[in-house]
Amino acid sequence: MGSLVTTRVVSGVVLALGLALFVPLALSLLYRDGSWASFLLPAAAFVLMGGVGLQLTTSLVRTPKYVSNREVYLSVTLAWVVAALLGGVPFLIEGTFDSLLDSTFEAMSGFTTTGSTLLSDIEAQTPSILFWRSMTQWLGGIGIVVLFVAVAPVIGAGAARLLGAEVSGLTQTRLTPRIADTAKALLVIYLAISLAETIALMVVGMSLYDAVVHTFTTVATGGFSPKTASIGFYDSLAVEAVIVFFMVASGVSFSLYYLLYTRRAR
Repeated sequence: MGSLVTTRVVSGVVLALGLALFVPLALSLLYRDGSWASFLLPAAAFVLMGGVGLQLTTSLVRTPKYVSNREVYLSVTLAWVVAALLGGVPFLIEGTFDSLLDSTFEAMSGFTTTGSTLLSDIEAQTPSILFWRSMTQWLGGIGIVVLFVAVAPVIGAGAARLLGAEVSGLTQTRLTPRIADTAKALLVIYLAISLAETIALMVVGMSLYDAVVHTFTTVATGGFSPKTASIGFYDSLAVEAVIVFFMVASGVSFSLYYLLYTRRAR
C-alpha cells in the first residue's frame, strides 16, 4: 500500500513536469530559437510515464484511509529527487551542460529555490532554456507536491500531512475544511502575486519576457535571472524597488493572506 501511495505522488509530479514543459516548448516555437526538441521529447515521455503511473496505481487500489508518516516523507523526498533529475533533462538535451550531475544540480537549485548556478555566460543560452530555468524556481516556490495535491487529491487522509511536510511556512495546515481546497487557495494566492509583479515590472519598463522570467524567480525568492549581471543589468531604481517589494511580499506566510482575504486576520 505504501509503495503505491508513493508511486501515485511521484507519478503526479512527473505528469505535472511533463505538462509544464509544454510552456517553454511553445515559447521556443514562438521565438524560433531551435530548442524545441529539448522540451518536446521529455514532455511527451513524462506525460506518458506520469499518466500511466497514476492510472495503474488508481486502478490497483482505492484511496487509502490512512497513510503513515514514513510514506508521507518518503513521497516528498522522492518527489524532489525525481523533479531534479527529470527537470534537468532539457538542459542535457540542449547541451547547456555536458553531464547529468551538472544538469541535475541546476534543476535542483531551481526547484529548491536555492539560486546557485553553474552558468557563467547566461545570455549565451536560448530564451526558452532560460525561461525553463526560471520556471523551475517558480514551480518549486509553490511546491510541486502542492500542485499535485491541488489537481489530483487521490491519497485520502495522507494529503493533509503531505501538504504540511511540503510547505513549511504554513501556520495552519488546513485553511479550508478540504485539504485540496487549501492547496488550491495557496495556488490562487501565488498566481495573484505573480500576475501583480509581472504587470508592475512591465509598467517600470521591462519587456513581457523579462518581466515574467524575473517574476518566476522573485515570487519564489530564488534569484535566477536571464542576465549575467542580474537586476544590475537594468540600472533602474524602479525595477529594483518592484523586485524588493515583491520579494518581501512573497516571503509573508500565505496563511496570513488567506486570513486577510476572509477577514479573519485577528
